[in-house]
Amino acid sequence: MLSDIHTLRGLGYIVVEGPGEKWASHVSILAKKSHGLRIDALERLSDVVATVVADCEGGFLVMPLEGKRYAFKNNRLRLPEIGELPVFADDLADIIIGRPVGEKDSELEIDSKEKIVRGVTRYSGPNKKKIIYEAHFDDFKLIAGRKFPNHIVIRFESPRLVMDLRYKEIRLNEELSDRFFKLE
Repeated sequence: MLSDIHTLRGLGYIVVEGPGEKWASHVSILAKKSHGLRIDALERLSDVVATVVADCEGGFLVMPLEGKRYAFKNNRLRLPEIGELPVFADDLADIIIGRPVGEKDSELEIDSKEKIVRGVTRYSGPNKKKIIYEAHFDDFKLIAGRKFPNHIVIRFESPRLVMDLRYKEIRLNEELSDRFFKLE
């Protein structure tokens, strides 16, 4: 079922790179489908060195060691050392949960036998002339009775970036308080 997962709590490793840019970190991820996203970049698995927090109204990137906070512009996700990405925070939350929403300006690749999403392509509009990003899901494992991708790769066209996320631990459909996604 495509809509059977609503929340994710996970640990993983993320690498985002493009021409002359690279950011890599162990991360703690909290995501609520179409609602909220929180990514804490971890050093030595205990010190938070950056936090991305977003809900359906906006978000920000916090760099606690530098005492800096950067608000999202136009609700576009922002990462350390990379800057703004061409993806809305709620869209990325859906991708991270492995359940992207198919809309008129996107195409889902669904495995008809397994009933799981294998990929999604998001276009700049319904005429599908320009690709904004493509996400591919693989290394599926059975977690809480559901097949879930442990490896997600997202390719952005402008700017040209690749985000590679590999989960080490995943818990699905746990109750997540909205306070984790507050923009205060």
